[in-house]
Amino acid sequence: MKFNLYHVYILRNLIKVCKKIGVALIASIILSFILPFVSYIQAPESNESFQGLVIIGLFNTLLAYLIFGIPSAFLINIIVQKLPVISKSKRYFLNLFLYGSFGFLIAFIIPVILSGEVILNFEFFSLIGVIAALIYYHISLIFENSDLHETGALIE
Repeated sequence: MKFNLYHVYILRNLIKVCKKIGVALIASIILSFILPFVSYIQAPESNESFQGLVIIGLFNTLLAYLIFGIPSAFLINIIVQKLPVISKSKRYFLNLFLYGSFGFLIAFIIPVILSGEVILNFEFFSLIGVIAALIYYHISLIFENSDLHETGALIE
């Protein structure tokens, strides 16, 4: 079988999806270790074990990253690529804003979809959504932009 440009295109996109899934897995592991501490601050009288909270957090955050985060990351990449050429620092802050905004929106949408009503603790979930999105973005920078390691900074 001969490879043509279509096969290369499919393979390149498959590699992008696999990278994003790997980033989502690492980000969900990091976030699942942060969430039990936040949960303890919210309800110090809780009897849940740390290990149980980590496993529940890992499952929930991984699902959220896979269902909402990865498509959002692809959409953000399309938005940023359609813009005229901008410096690395402007691109970084634009991505920071877009990822944070998408994290905020997703943290608002998920509970509404699951429960059918607006949640009472909106600020808490919004903050978690922004933090989760920014963790994902910074981990994706490590995986996708190896030139950052060569220059030593994000700013040109």
